[in-house]
Amino acid sequence: MDSGIGGLPPVGKVQSMDNPIKSAKTYALISGLALGATALLGIVMEFVNKGSLGIDALLKFDWTHDVLHVVLAIAALAAATVSSGSYARVYARIFGAVYLLLGVFGWFSFTNSALKPLGLHLETLENVIHLVIGAWGLAAGFLDDGTTTGTTTRTTTAPRA
Repeated sequence: MDSGIGGLPPVGKVQSMDNPIKSAKTYALISGLALGATALLGIVMEFVNKGSLGIDALLKFDWTHDVLHVVLAIAALAAATVSSGSYARVYARIFGAVYLLLGVFGWFSFTNSALKPLGLHLETLENVIHLVIGAWGLAAGFLDDGTTTGTTTRTTTAPRA
């Protein structure tokens, strides 16, 4: 067993701690996968149940949203997989702000009259999701300093006598 005294890591042992909140690449990857899954679910629901999960006030799928989610998923996954984290940071900042604004706009414009001509409808659950991923995007975009990929590495040393 490779453990130190009192549950502490042994001297010289490298220990990693993930911090996905501060990683723009992690944000881009997870949001890209989530957008892709949401687009797939939306497309399936369009064929199966006309885009509804049964509670239209919470979440309803429409073709405009589905196509937009496909495009954004591709952009997010591209930003996440480019070797430099600068693309992921730009993605996180831009789309974090956009999602946050959509979430706020959705709450204060319940009928979403400005978005209806675009074919977008923002229901309650979408507003909550947009607020959460928007806040995370802004946090990741501005807290990620580009020196890590969301992992903090610490090497332990022996206590001084």
